[in-house]
Amino acid sequence: MICKGFVSRLGKKCIICALQGFEHVYGDIMSGVIDVKELGFLVKDMEGRVRKRERYVSCRARLYDEMEVLNELEIATKKFQQNQHGESRKAIEQKLVWQK
Repeated sequence: MICKGFVSRLGKKCIICALQGFEHVYGDIMSGVIDVKELGFLVKDMEGRVRKRERYVSCRARLYDEMEVLNELEIATKKFQQNQHGESRKAIEQKLVWQK
């Protein structure tokens, strides 16, 4: 129920009046005053959206991991360029090309 409090506080800061009373709507849903089945969305649709969001989050996490590895390789390349190690520099540059 931590999310309920967070969303309620966030809703009170909104300009849109309908979002300012979230805690009342949530309370009505929990007490059974509002029937969730009549709200007009299907569980199947929501499950599809959840799966889509999970894939998005997963792809984004992989992207950040790859960006971190790429950044490390670029830093290593710059260090080797400063030190002018011939074979080692070529090996790092080749790894950098493969990673891109």
